[in-house]
Amino acid sequence: MTGGGQPVEAALAPVPLDIASKLTLPLEEYEKQHPAGAQVRWGIVGAGRVCHDFVQALKVLPCARVVAVAAREGARAEKFAQRHGIARWYEGYQQLVEDPDVQIVYVGTVQSEHLVHATMALQAGKHVLVEKPAGLDATQVRTMVQLARAKKLFFLEGMWTRFFPAVEHARHLIFERKEIGEVSQVMSDFGFNSFEQEKYPESPMYDPQLGGGALLYVGVYPLAAVSWAFRGKAPDQLVGVGHYDMQLSVDMSGSLALRYGRHGASVSYGLMCESAEETSVVGTEGRLIIHTPAHCPLSITVSSKKNGRGNVVHNQLSFALPQSTPEIAEAGGFNYPNSIGFAYEAAAVMRCLLSGLLECPQYPPEESIVVAEMMDAARVQVQCSAKGT
Repeated sequence: MTGGGQPVEAALAPVPLDIASKLTLPLEEYEKQHPAGAQVRWGIVGAGRVCHDFVQALKVLPCARVVAVAAREGARAEKFAQRHGIARWYEGYQQLVEDPDVQIVYVGTVQSEHLVHATMALQAGKHVLVEKPAGLDATQVRTMVQLARAKKLFFLEGMWTRFFPAVEHARHLIFERKEIGEVSQVMSDFGFNSFEQEKYPESPMYDPQLGGGALLYVGVYPLAAVSWAFRGKAPDQLVGVGHYDMQLSVDMSGSLALRYGRHGASVSYGLMCESAEETSVVGTEGRLIIHTPAHCPLSITVSSKKNGRGNVVHNQLSFALPQSTPEIAEAGGFNYPNSIGFAYEAAAVMRCLLSGLLECPQYPPEESIVVAEMMDAARVQVQCSAKGT
């Protein structure tokens, strides 16, 4: 795996899907084309660990400017603003979405609040990037997508994995260059020992009223990986089992099998132990592995099948993250692995906005809905298996 980081302009160079979508200009070029500059002005809804990491990543991007932050408690918003040099902070969220200087709102609150805060921002005429999962179920996701389209505003669920160069190059190798032939099978997993960092049972991670549970916290990642491997199609069938904490009414792990015609996929996820966290896409002429951590990967291996059983040629590709900056270090670095990779997602969003696009080709709203429907089906399966019905 490549060590260190790349200069920002190299790490954020357009990848194959950007080129196919004609989103190829470096962000610096947008600034040159606009006499008054081409800033994208962000408002941050939430002041937690993920919001911190997202704002840190924005600091490596030309054109990005965070103008305001809001939190339920004013003291938290003020502390966040001071830490990151943000000019304005608000207690509560309505003032932020009504701030005329805010162009796009990043929603990073607890999962149960995503619908409320994204809707609030859209109703106020702001573009929205909402953390994954966008909603607690497919109905909530559809509601947000429909509202954004009715208002002619940009909307994206923050499935940041899609924007990592490792994933975008994997998709290019599979679908454009046909390196592994026809996709036949996908295996993806994501599990970690949440008890090492989260207090059980008090943590929001275990509270179903706040969108807790393994499926919404980590299961969304391998399901989204299966989705891209099968080109965003809904599965013909999904079955599953899992462990359900009856005391808390929350799922703690799950194992799913999905059928796509004569092809299939297997997914596992959980909050009780650390898994390998890889995604393997198997085709008729080879396979491609996205290495751990597959939700924010830096390397892939392509294995091409040659004539004769066991005759396989392996090629590993590595992708460095953007270089960090002294400003990021002064604000406390990052909470989670590879979080500077939020810059990939944010750069794609800004290219879309500066190009006049209201939906992002890397992860269109229709696919967010499909993945949410898969999670709805998985939830029913895991609950039924746990209750023996």
